Amino acid sequence: MHSLGKVGKIETDTLDTFFDSSWYYLRFLDPKNENEFANKSILQKYMPVDVYVGGVEHAAVHMFFARFVSYFLYDQGLVSCEEPFLDLVPQGIVRGRTFTDPATGRYVLEKEVEQSGDSFVDIQTGGLIESSFEKMSKSKHNGIDPLDIIQRDGVDLTRLQLLDAASPRANLDWGTSDLKGLKVWIDKISKSVNTYIQSRKDALSSASKEELPKDVETIYRESYNYFVRNTTMLLDVLRVHNTAIARLQGLTNSLRKVNPVHAGQSREFERCIHALVIMLQVFAPNTAAELWAALSQVEAIDKKLWDHSKDVSHIF
Repeated sequence: MHSLGKVGKIETDTLDTFFDSSWYYLRFLDPKNENEFANKSILQKYMPVDVYVGGVEHAAVHMFFARFVSYFLYDQGLVSCEEPFLDLVPQGIVRGRTFTDPATGRYVLEKEVEQSGDSFVDIQTGGLIESSFEKMSKSKHNGIDPLDIIQRDGVDLTRLQLLDAASPRANLDWGTSDLKGLKVWIDKISKSVNTYIQSRKDALSSASKEELPKDVETIYRESYNYFVRNTTMLLDVLRVHNTAIARLQGLTNSLRKVNPVHAGQSREFERCIHALVIMLQVFAPNTAAELWAALSQVEAIDKKLWDHSKDVSHIF
C-alpha cells in the first residue's frame, strides 16, 4: 500500500475482541471442519445453546455481538435459528473483604489489621480501620488465591462455599459462608449412608426380619417427592444453587431421623439416600463418588433401579 509516496501496511486487526469471539460457540461444535465453519446437521442437532453463563460485561457486550452475528448467519441460511441462546444467567461478582484507612482512604493490607470486638484497628497505630466487601483487586489487597483455599479446604468444600454463599446472579462476599456448617452437613450425609449400609448388611444376614411400620414408607415417600422435586426445580429452572443446597440439607435432616433398624428395609429410605448422593454430584462430585462407592458395598433392595455397577455420574 502506498500513501503519500511512502510504503505502509494495512491494519486488519480492527474488530473488537468480543466481535472476534462472537461465533466461537458454533465453531466448537465442528472445530476440524476445513470446508465450512460448522456442519449444518451438527448445528441443527445442538443449537441453540441451553444457557449462557457470563458476567455483566459478557451479558452487555459479548452477547450483543454474538446475537448480531447469529441473526446475520440465519439470514444467510447458514444456521437454523436466529437466537443462539435460550437463557441467560449473569453472574455476580466475587468480592473480598477490604480494609481502608478512613482518614486517608488508603487501602490497608489484611496483615496490618486486627479485629477488636466488632471493629478493626491498625496494629501499629490502634486507629480505626473500615471494613467492607469490594470487587477483588491487587490495588485493594483483597484478592484470594483459589489454590490456597483448595489446599486448605479441598476441592469439594471450596465448591460448596462458592455455591452456598449466594445465588449465581448475586454478588458473593467471600468468607461469609458457614464452612463449619457445610462440613457438618457432609458428615451427616456420611453417617446416613453408613446407617443404611449397616442396616442392609443386618437385613441380608438375618433370617428373621422385623416388620417395617407402614408410616416409614409414607414418611420417606413424601420426603423424596418434596425435596427431590424442589431441588430439581431450583437447579433446572430457577438455577438457584444455594437454595438447592438448603433443600438437600433438609432431606439429610429427614434421613437422620430414621430408626437404624428400618433403614435397610425401607425401599423409600433407600430411594432417598441414593437420590441424595446422586444430587450431591452437582456440588461435591468427589465426595459423591466416594459415598456411591460405599453404597455399592451392599445389595440394594431395588436392584433394577439402583445399579451399583455403574459410576454415580452415569446414573440417570
